[in-house]
Amino acid sequence: MMNWNYDVNTRGNVQLSKDLNTLSVLNAIRNSSSISRSDVARITGLTTPTISNLVSDLIKEGFVIEMGPGESSVGRRPIMLEFNKDARYIGVIDFGRSNVIIGLTNLAGEIITLRELDLDKEAKPEITLERIGNELKNLIDEYEQNGIKVWGVGVAISGGVNGKTGVCIESYVLKWTNVPVRQILEAKVQCPVYVANNIRCMALGEKWFGAARDEENFLAIRFGRGVGSGIIINGELFEGVRGVAGEIGHVTVEPNGPECYCGNKGCLEYYISEGSIFERLEKLMEEGDKNAERLLQESKDKPRGKKLGLIARSAEEGDELSRLIIDDLVHYLGLAIANLVKAFNPSIVILLTEDKFVRESVSREIQAVVDPLLEPIVSSRVNIVPGLLGSENEIIGASTLVLDNVFKTIRIVPVRI
Repeated sequence: MMNWNYDVNTRGNVQLSKDLNTLSVLNAIRNSSSISRSDVARITGLTTPTISNLVSDLIKEGFVIEMGPGESSVGRRPIMLEFNKDARYIGVIDFGRSNVIIGLTNLAGEIITLRELDLDKEAKPEITLERIGNELKNLIDEYEQNGIKVWGVGVAISGGVNGKTGVCIESYVLKWTNVPVRQILEAKVQCPVYVANNIRCMALGEKWFGAARDEENFLAIRFGRGVGSGIIINGELFEGVRGVAGEIGHVTVEPNGPECYCGNKGCLEYYISEGSIFERLEKLMEEGDKNAERLLQESKDKPRGKKLGLIARSAEEGDELSRLIIDDLVHYLGLAIANLVKAFNPSIVILLTEDKFVRESVSREIQAVVDPLLEPIVSSRVNIVPGLLGSENEIIGASTLVLDNVFKTIRIVPVRI
């Protein structure tokens, strides 16, 4: 049985070496639709006898399935191997503004089940986390009674999070400060818990299952319902010293712009957040703007995160006010992205928002703003692309926290088996 928890340093431990090599083999199989043992040996650099023993262990634990003979131009046809995405499940917790989603995914980020819980922001965070932990533990027990093992739990939270300690440093949305999220939840669910800012989770989700597969250095920018960014450097989440790296919502993009609630002027959030855009529409309506009134009326029954899609579609159809709003969004977000690209030199920039039409249409327009701003500095064009995971990206991202923490330990080490 493998030990999947590498929080302690056991360098030189033969069992750890075997486990790391097993992870390397499993990763090679996971990244292929089907693969032979000899190809796994070629990819990992491990010997054929070692591969044979490790694959045998993985088959016994259910992680790998033998699919039958493959094609071969000479000699015996090899037995092909396939990753079993349902060998384990992963627990997920996604904190929203007024509710909490708990659930389970498989190892391919596919959602197995989700449950929605009310969020009482007036309750003490310890009480809230204990209640959520108990609910998730009950869900895990329900599936484990049917033979499904849970690998760990990923938690997505809005605000500053120290991923190493699992502490929520500060969340404006939840009204939390220095809350030991991981410590409280691990005591309840009794398995490893990983915690990160929700937008960083979304960035990881795109790295594993979305637009950033095979990318080691990229930026993920969220706008609309929330504003922020996830920064991936050399395949690792960059959190900064206090866990607040990527909080771009209050970057100044217009020094003489309107005052923000944070005390600064001309913050990016004012121009690209859905809440701020609709506050401006309400002010226009109060001043007698009939077009603003119409847009507000049409958006009344749309959920948060989907209202911006109405504006984008109206702009596409020629509505003048909607066009002005989208032009502002594209201009200021483009300025922010150009500066981030100069600072971090990513391979791509991924745009994250709930509405697919907005992601796709705005990415094309922002590309046209960013390209001329980069020409004197960056030697090649940086593609700005829409995210692929859509409205479930926070859930999938929370799941990938567990996967990323398990598989990032991989390194080939010599071991006699």
